[in-house]
Amino acid sequence: MSKKILGRMKSGEEVVDREVSHLHASAEAHLAEALTRIDSLGRGQIKKTVDLGRVIGRSNCVSTSEDDEIVFAQRVNRPGLSRFVKNREPKPTSRLTVKLHRLADGKYEVRTAYIGDAGVAEPWDEDAKADSIPFWSAHALCFGYEPVVPGTETEKCPWAQH
Repeated sequence: MSKKILGRMKSGEEVVDREVSHLHASAEAHLAEALTRIDSLGRGQIKKTVDLGRVIGRSNCVSTSEDDEIVFAQRVNRPGLSRFVKNREPKPTSRLTVKLHRLADGKYEVRTAYIGDAGVAEPWDEDAKADSIPFWSAHALCFGYEPVVPGTETEKCPWAQH
């Protein structure tokens, strides 16, 4: 089964979606344009934030404070719980972040693409590094703007050290 072609990079490689897509719907309309500004330089993994020079949408990831109401829930097609903030709105932005992985056939597969600046992998992600917990302890996704698996909402932090 062939994968959906999403566009071509500045360096010419075709970019395809993966079988279980993590391409955010709000980013798809701007992805082909952003890809034309990314040169692979032969890299196997690429994470790039592209500024398109005009407001293209709203970033769902925001900084949080102790005054915010925080909950955790599992997003659709994700294995772990994500940190959410209630009663906050996404912020306008001109930036789109894309993460790509080179396939054996030379094409690149979109691992994720979303409106906004680059975050870091969530603590449960296989790509999580030492900066994951500090970042996600100070940032969250705006609740109600990402589909979540019903019944997974909790106030208990899944990575808290107790």
